[in-house]
Amino acid sequence: MDLSKSLTEIFFYLAPALLVFGTTFFLLKRFLDSQHRLKLIEARLVTQKDIIPLRLQAYERLTLFLERVSLNNLLGRVYQPGLTVREFHLELLSSIRSEFEHNITQQIYVSQQVWNTVRSAREEIVKMINSAASSIDPNAKGTELSKTIFENLMKEENNPAQAAIDLIKSEVNQLY
Repeated sequence: MDLSKSLTEIFFYLAPALLVFGTTFFLLKRFLDSQHRLKLIEARLVTQKDIIPLRLQAYERLTLFLERVSLNNLLGRVYQPGLTVREFHLELLSSIRSEFEHNITQQIYVSQQVWNTVRSAREEIVKMINSAASSIDPNAKGTELSKTIFENLMKEENNPAQAAIDLIKSEVNQLY
């Protein structure tokens, strides 16, 4: 009996202590979890504040790239009087390659879909140039290449550079 009375007495002292400890433990755990979540949200907001300007700059640079390599702008910018079709063809491809290499790091800041569309637009433009160049005498005047490219461009339903620019605009609108 003495043992059961001692155990009962210990239980009466221990039960409230365990109850207080358990309640404190769970309340403290919830508080610390809440604080941790707030810190994560705060860190994301700070990161977004730094990343959004970089992403916008990447979209701007890719749009500028697409404008510079669009056939309407590229042909006028690269052409020099006296160039043959072969020389003009090489100059066009060189200009596209250099513009692309200059902007290749922008893929880090844009979605995979935008980057793939930009690459596809570049490839389509190169294909159009190569196709036109292969149908003309390489020693003809460079203006013949421009003329053939413009004629082929008029036959095409879609402009690859414009399609990529439209996708970029759509994605930028989603940022806001």
